[in-house]
Amino acid sequence: MEEIRQMLEKQNIKYTYPEKKGAYYRSKWRKHFASHLTLDEQEQIFMLPNNNYSSYLWHIFSWDKKRHYMHDDANEAFNKLSKRKCIIFHQLSKEVLIIDDARDLRAELFKTFSSEDLYIVDEAFTWSYIVTHESSCGPYYTEASWTE
Repeated sequence: MEEIRQMLEKQNIKYTYPEKKGAYYRSKWRKHFASHLTLDEQEQIFMLPNNNYSSYLWHIFSWDKKRHYMHDDANEAFNKLSKRKCIIFHQLSKEVLIIDDARDLRAELFKTFSSEDLYIVDEAFTWSYIVTHESSCGPYYTEASWTE
């Protein structure tokens, strides 16, 4: 997250760095974007934490279990949003960044972070933009109201 913070500072985008709430926001993300899947279904597509394998929330898209945009379409959808308060969290970290004025956040700012799994959501968790560590997977964009 240090690199993300540096990038935000370079762009003059102010953020707060609250208590380590990564697990809380990952759980909230699953509630808003994966509630149509049972816990068994989430485990089958490797979304849930497990000691035997790596789990990633974005597997919901790579397994086509949630409607989404991908690649350029995802970037375009994210860039067109009227963004206010946003939350950025990482797949494997406790760290979270909260941006009160996110109108200057653009997909292009996150292209250099392709080794990270970043989730960007609005305060109400109505949409999410996801950057993955896999070059062939993502970025993704989805909305909570979208069905499969």
